[in-house]
Amino acid sequence: MASNESKLIKLLIFSESKNIKWLQYIMDEFCRIEKAIFSIDVKVYDQRLERDEESLYYLSGAESDVFQCPNYNLSNSPKLKILDFKRFQILDGTKCYSKYWVDYDLFWNAFFYLSRLHEYKLSQNGFQTRGYSFRTMMPNNFRWDIPHVNFLFREFKIKLKSRFPFLKFKKEVKAILELSHDLDYIKKNSVLILKQTLFNGFNFIKNPSLKSLDRVFNFPFSKSNYWNFDYWQEVESRYKFKSIFYVYSKIKFGLRQIILDPSYDISNNKKLIEKLIEIKKEGWHIGLHGSFYSYNNFNLMKAEKNQLEDKLKFEINKNRQHWLNYDERLTPKFHQELFEIDSTLGWNNCIGFRASVASKYRPYDHLKNKPFQYFIIPQAIMDSNIYDYGNGKELEKIESGIEMIDTCSKLKNTEFSISWHSRTCSKDYNWSFGYLELIKNFQNSSRES
Repeated sequence: MASNESKLIKLLIFSESKNIKWLQYIMDEFCRIEKAIFSIDVKVYDQRLERDEESLYYLSGAESDVFQCPNYNLSNSPKLKILDFKRFQILDGTKCYSKYWVDYDLFWNAFFYLSRLHEYKLSQNGFQTRGYSFRTMMPNNFRWDIPHVNFLFREFKIKLKSRFPFLKFKKEVKAILELSHDLDYIKKNSVLILKQTLFNGFNFIKNPSLKSLDRVFNFPFSKSNYWNFDYWQEVESRYKFKSIFYVYSKIKFGLRQIILDPSYDISNNKKLIEKLIEIKKEGWHIGLHGSFYSYNNFNLMKAEKNQLEDKLKFEINKNRQHWLNYDERLTPKFHQELFEIDSTLGWNNCIGFRASVASKYRPYDHLKNKPFQYFIIPQAIMDSNIYDYGNGKELEKIESGIEMIDTCSKLKNTEFSISWHSRTCSKDYNWSFGYLELIKNFQNSSRES
């Protein structure tokens, strides 16, 4: 069949629900991520219509093809439970032991994860996760390191290819790993010394050792170079990568900004401006590192973007918020207005996928019941996940990251980011080992898959 004819093929899914927009969102993301050469349209089920064997039915009764769980308010339950299922996990109550073409609610699980419904419900009640996974109150057995949505989509794809051979997919593509650096400090200062020393002290109390004690006393007095652009360029060129540097653009001045935001001022730092323009010409990428308070202040975020563009003389279309700050009601609206791609959605404290997906995707607007039109590249691993929050277990955390990357490489059609703060290759930190191990193992797994 000619490719232009293939694009006209549509699969219909019928649902009893009057709200079919969430299901249409999942089908659209499935088709895009899995590279379907057809579309899927969701229609409201009319019992008067004769059943069509070339359509799928997502109904509450036994005549359904895909089991539909009876309770759509699972996310509101204080006793939310997660079940281990095959190589991924699903919500308790979404598995049926009767005979269905798909005997668990694949669609609702995919929506629950991809739309981050549980986190959104928490925000409606005035609770913010602040980029920390433990604040989501997900069950202890939940696995953030598994891209559940990718596994769900893979299951659905296998089922479709078996039942409807005329539905075709493009060839799967190898995993894409985006390397990134949040540019917080380009030189050591007293504020960083205070913050890092306090954090090192906390880690020593939590996990006492001579190594962690050494960090507490040596960090304030060591001299270290944080101007490390050449180092990252040399390393990444060796492995044929071009990373993205997320750059802070100071607009507001005050005590809170001194304590919480990066220390430099792009508006009057000629050396930094020239370096960023230089590395951009050499193929590296520049994005905005939105300030600590810009996540809920549109005018501030817009001013930061405009200033960075004005100083560098090129368009900025990518963003990552400082400290991964994110307000469900506001931040995605700002991102849609200002950027094409955001990479804020990750965790400060642990490796893993905040939306349980390892592919570039569109976030969901629960208020308007439709997807936003910008894309998210999920941040899967950050240096502090391993070295700050994995204090004493760094090698174990690196191995977990390697296993996660290997899983994504084998799944194909994945795209995700790892982030190493630019200063952490200095002797104050010596965190480069984890970065290099992840890159090397990604390349090995990509060749093998």
